[in-house]
Amino acid sequence: MRVAMSRGPGGVLLRRLVVPAVVTPIVLGVIVTRLFAALRVGEPSIAVAMLVSTASAVSLVFLLLAAAPLNRAAVLVEQSRMRTRALVELAPDGIFVADLEGRYTDVNDAGCRLLGYERADLIGKSIADLLPPDQIERLWRSKGELLEGRQSVAEWSLRRRDGSFVPVEVSAKILPDGRWQGFVRDITERKRARDELRQAQERFELALRGADLAAWDWNIQSGEVVFNARWAEMRGLRLEEVRGHVDSWIAGIHPEDLPGVKQRLDEYLSGAAADYECECRVRGEAGQWIWILDRGKVFARNERGEPTRMVGTELDITARKRAQAELQRAEAKATGILSISADAIISVDAEQRITMFNEGAERIFGYAKAEAIGAPLDLLIPARYRDVHRRHLQGFAEGQEVARLYRHAA
Repeated sequence: MRVAMSRGPGGVLLRRLVVPAVVTPIVLGVIVTRLFAALRVGEPSIAVAMLVSTASAVSLVFLLLAAAPLNRAAVLVEQSRMRTRALVELAPDGIFVADLEGRYTDVNDAGCRLLGYERADLIGKSIADLLPPDQIERLWRSKGELLEGRQSVAEWSLRRRDGSFVPVEVSAKILPDGRWQGFVRDITERKRARDELRQAQERFELALRGADLAAWDWNIQSGEVVFNARWAEMRGLRLEEVRGHVDSWIAGIHPEDLPGVKQRLDEYLSGAAADYECECRVRGEAGQWIWILDRGKVFARNERGEPTRMVGTELDITARKRAQAELQRAEAKATGILSISADAIISVDAEQRITMFNEGAERIFGYAKAEAIGAPLDLLIPARYRDVHRRHLQGFAEGQEVARLYRHAA
């Protein structure tokens, strides 16, 4: 009776079939009895009654045996459905279900909170109702791809109830039963972080460009290097022509400079040097050599303290190197001229100490160069002229003249 009165599918089935299960054998018995009577075969009433009773009893037993498992299965299905629904409702992301026409048939609490709607307000709305006009065509293209069995993960914008738009990432798929299912995640913070990173990178690139610096980012463990466009440009290349590996950098260094560069880098990476900085020549696309100032710093280490990432800059110092070479040649030439001059040529600093003393001065004053360098100029001035000489020098320093002739008698 408990099974028969239950609301489960077994109880419903039992109530629907109990009358046919009892009546059908009786009807068949009556038909058989009349058939036998018409044929005057004999009186089969007792046998027919027994068969009818047995058939009815067996039918009822089978119905009872079938109804109980159906009820248990229905309970298990309902429990599973409730657990699934609870999981859906507890999900942090919005879960939207729509039919093939794109109209919502179900949505969880997270989806409602995301868009600011009540569930009843969302059910029946079209996906297109919540999209900006410029994304509608893209929606139907995406539907065509989903109907081919693909799964889509893409960024969209959904309209909230207040009219504002929220950026979301949607993982969508059309299920075998024809439902259009989407898992929707709010990516507002991700987009903000991405925009801030992009702006920071743009500012970094502008700063590098303003300082005319090339930049590199080296994964020490893998050997991969990210170069910026200026790094390639300094070598007369386009960025896409440069292989992103440390070998690209090493291969371009002048053979005479390479050992020194490796030594400085090894000393820095091992901790023997506080920083990495070196000047070296690198090959340009046309085969010419350019001078660069290379600086770098380790920004990441593993659990053993070993460097894993290093970032640095390069500055083209070719013009400066040329100027230095020209200056050295000029100084060498001037030194040669000064050294062979018969006149005494003397240079002093702001404190009137001798900084240059040529061979002519050695012959005239009788002091060796080693004795004179660093000594006060008064060493060469007679005592009676020292005060006058100081006044002359002070007046010359404060005046507009660029040259003046002094004569002193010994």
